[in-house]
Amino acid sequence: SLAEHAEVEGEEEEEESQARADSAFERLFACNWQACALLAATARGESPIPEQTVSELREARIAKLASAGGWPEVGGVSEAILLSEVFSGCAGVGGEEEEAEGTCEDAWPGLEGAAVWLSAMTLGKYGEAGEGGGCARPARASAARGDEKRHVRVLEAVLGEVFEELEMIVVEAAGEDEEEEGEEGGEEEEEGEE
Repeated sequence: SLAEHAEVEGEEEEEESQARADSAFERLFACNWQACALLAATARGESPIPEQTVSELREARIAKLASAGGWPEVGGVSEAILLSEVFSGCAGVGGEEEEAEGTCEDAWPGLEGAAVWLSAMTLGKYGEAGEGGGCARPARASAARGDEKRHVRVLEAVLGEVFEELEMIVVEAAGEDEEEEGEEGGEEEEEGEE
């Protein structure tokens, strides 16, 4: 839905597409809030989840698929971590420094800005930091049947870091927007002087 929303043209199509994207987010959040938080936090290519944990979950999933099983239980820690691993870097990897070095990666088609949107939507569920809006940010993970306690503890250990990353993504985007507005304002002043 988000990639589709990025491709629309026209105000009416944008409103319909935004409604579909918002609805998809609401369904995902209701099903697995942890996936929303981790997808946003890893969308720029870095994960707070140790690689060993991701490898264990990946191997367990492969073994489960080989025995006619499927994806981990819906709504749990394993699902959230595996989804975040699959979509890691979907919003592009690297900033100006990496771009200068030639090591940055573009966002996946239609997912430019996905990290910002998903971060803002997820944070919106909990209100702004220090404000009373929304409900309290979770300090504990929501385990599903089949989630191992050690994986739950790993996620719980990094939840604060995950939410800090979401805040940073939103703050950086707001700063970029202000810079762009300042540049546009400066161009308009120059044109007015001519």
